[in-house]
Amino acid sequence: MISLVRQVLKPYDVSRRQALARRWLELPETLKTETQVIGRYLWGCGATHGIHERCNFGCTACYLGKTANHQPPLPFEEVARQIDVLAENLGGGGNIQITSGEVTLLPADELIRILQYARQKDLVPMVMTHGDVLLHEPAYLDRLITEGRLSKISIHVDITQRGRKNYSRVDEEKALNPLRDQMAALLRGARARTGRKLKAATTMTVNRHNLSQLGDVVHWFLDHADTFRILSFQPQAETGRTDSGDGVDGAAVWHALEQAMGMKLAKHPAEFGHPDCTWFALVLMFDFGDKRALLPAVRLDRDSDRHMMVGLLSALGGVNLNDQKLSTAVARILGMMLRSPLLLLRAAGYALRRSWDERRWIPATLWAALRFKLRLRPTAFVVHNFMDRTTLETELGRERVAACAFKLPVNGKMISMCEMNGTELREQTYRVASEPAAEEAFPV
Repeated sequence: MISLVRQVLKPYDVSRRQALARRWLELPETLKTETQVIGRYLWGCGATHGIHERCNFGCTACYLGKTANHQPPLPFEEVARQIDVLAENLGGGGNIQITSGEVTLLPADELIRILQYARQKDLVPMVMTHGDVLLHEPAYLDRLITEGRLSKISIHVDITQRGRKNYSRVDEEKALNPLRDQMAALLRGARARTGRKLKAATTMTVNRHNLSQLGDVVHWFLDHADTFRILSFQPQAETGRTDSGDGVDGAAVWHALEQAMGMKLAKHPAEFGHPDCTWFALVLMFDFGDKRALLPAVRLDRDSDRHMMVGLLSALGGVNLNDQKLSTAVARILGMMLRSPLLLLRAAGYALRRSWDERRWIPATLWAALRFKLRLRPTAFVVHNFMDRTTLETELGRERVAACAFKLPVNGKMISMCEMNGTELREQTYRVASEPAAEEAFPV
């Protein structure tokens, strides 16, 4: 009880506030808008590299270097130095991706040690994986959750992957839905066995071969929103080992997403860095058991939505809600609201107006609630546009790098992921010289 009172009285995290202030100063002036998330509420996302640069897949779209499979895993001390830099930059509650090649090929003890260290530095790690190892060794995932305190995971599944057990080569996304079912079952099982929460995202590369099949994945995702909260699309960039010329742009992916959803989506309810880099839509799914309603969290044609969002961004800056207990999050929000009484009144008024606007769903909501069938499932759709070398060298590319929301530590400095992948920088971090056999390790 004393701890919760303390959270109400002091809802702001000092290190997070300082990190956001530094981040805001780095942004180009043109992007310092009232709806900019970076530097106001979030620092962005950090990532590791080199932890285990190797992979047992040979995907047709991959941004690793050509000699990745010849790289030894980094010693823990070097991984820890990366995490130290990430903590210094992101502040308390910062999100970091434990990635680079396939990190679940590491012994469980080593990956657990990395997760534990990230937690010690007050960071929230997410393991990025193709999921194949975990699918065939569920106990590995259980240990990551219980011993490594893993609470976030992202699983990549699409037809560009080569080497997956029982799905070595698939040409249609819908043919992978049984595999996605297995992944969903894996996550549900891990939650049941461990009694812990595990938030999950699923990602996929999009190119000209599977763009028209995107709807099959979207519909699967909506049917499994109890398991996955985020569906992230990554238009194929011609970089790393990927030079097939099959890439598509973000606009085409967004159009395909809207067609699959059957609704227009606001691709920039708020800016997440540069508008050409990240497009996202937040959707509230009301699951009534026998049907569902999909409502955009922010409607750009309504001034009330925009004003509410701007008010929240201003008030929430420095409040660490990431991966917190419900009681702690509620206490911090209460403390924030007590410091912004006008925002509290505005939020109450907005809730009433929004309820009236969506009144057609009130009967179904009440009926489902009475039957204990109602589930509110917040979901997010994201498009990440990575750059190739040609784009990086343009004026627009340089502006995008300056506003990058996805960085990793290289030689003590935070570097844009696009710089890492689109230049020789990744290869320069490798320890083993290029060998002819390296090309054969990753067929493209």
